[in-house]
Amino acid sequence: MRKSGTVVVLLAVCLLAVGVVGATSVDVSWSGSGDIYVNAENNGNYAEFSGYGAYISGDFLARDDGSYIDTSVYAFGLGAHYDFTGMQKLAGYTRNSAGVIAWSEGDYAQMNLRFDQSMYRVELERTNNHRPLLHGSGDHYSIGLGAVLSDGNTASAMYSIEVTGIDGVAEINTNQWHPTVVFGYGWGNPDSINIPDRPGYYTPTNHVSAVGYGEVTEYGFGSHYVNWNGYEMPNGGEFEFTAHYDGAFSAHPDVTLR
Repeated sequence: MRKSGTVVVLLAVCLLAVGVVGATSVDVSWSGSGDIYVNAENNGNYAEFSGYGAYISGDFLARDDGSYIDTSVYAFGLGAHYDFTGMQKLAGYTRNSAGVIAWSEGDYAQMNLRFDQSMYRVELERTNNHRPLLHGSGDHYSIGLGAVLSDGNTASAMYSIEVTGIDGVAEINTNQWHPTVVFGYGWGNPDSINIPDRPGYYTPTNHVSAVGYGEVTEYGFGSHYVNWNGYEMPNGGEFEFTAHYDGAFSAHPDVTLR
């Protein structure tokens, strides 16, 4: 279902939900047990969100921002699973698009994200800076995110990180107000993925943490350049990292891909 110049929404719920669909925005809140699915699109850019659980509650907001779409999700639940997928077409002299996925699952699950575009930057960040981007906890939990630069046929750069475990908790968070993932492009700069944002006056820091027993997997690919925690591949390459933890895990991923 597509329509240029405005936000279009597909909404399917099997619980108590309140939705407001305007010419330029989608605002949906829900609370109860069951399933929810929302799909908002604008000029080929889109945000898709779904969830289910014994109890789920939250808010989804998508706004038409010119040719783009700004989306915020804050959701939590018991015995819950949430998924988010978003795509933004990059402006200027590039055919690439920026795509993200994120998920959270657990006896308690939380998703707290914003996906938007402005001034030659596409950002995946938190809606509420006092809460982690992703949280999963309980007897079984799983959280993760992915990012990709693609022209629709070929990916020039991609990244993913996932934590899956039992009898514990896992979170992905970022310090202060900084975004977790930044796609940079334009003004003569090559299209790139930075996780987190590049340092400036302040130093953005991502934090992946877990308690319990489980596994962390991280993958990255860049056709032109890779920097993984200081390990540089100036002509491109890929990396893969796997860790098994029994007790606790903590890391600060710092990645640039082009």
